[in-house]
Amino acid sequence: MQLAGKRIIVTGSANGIGAGTVRAYTREGAIVSALGRNGTIYTNQSAHRLPV
Repeated sequence: MQLAGKRIIVTGSANGIGAGTVRAYTREGAIVSALGRNGTIYTNQSAHRLPV
């Protein structure tokens, strides 16, 4: 895949297919932002808790 430098948003990334998708995209060099069920936004660089 040619994902280096691409920005990708993944929802449903707390576990299972969503978590695997995040790992795969990150390995390919994508800039990934992922939202899990617990309201935390993960990026390649940090994790931030959203106010619920």
